[in-house]
Amino acid sequence: GVILETPFTSMINAAKEFYPYIPVNLLLKDKYENFKKIKNIKIPILIMHGEQDTIVPFKMGKKIYQLANEPKYFYSTKHDDHMMVYDEPMIKTLKNFIQLN
Repeated sequence: GVILETPFTSMINAAKEFYPYIPVNLLLKDKYENFKKIKNIKIPILIMHGEQDTIVPFKMGKKIYQLANEPKYFYSTKHDDHMMVYDEPMIKTLKNFIQLN
């Protein structure tokens, strides 16, 4: 399986969140358009994202999850920022994902 933590839809979309007045689509060489590539993943996927992420908006993680193929799993916490805490709930989620897939 694949595990994605704090996934963004594209580098352009992420940059526009912080710099809406700059033409980032013209400035960025690598666009990292994950929203286009996620459909190519045909194996189980676990997407993990902290709701308080100040670098990659939480809505992007939810969008990537919506676009992902089944089987797909989503793990989020209300308190985590961009660097998620490696705690007991996360360990349990990771173990369950590995055992199921």
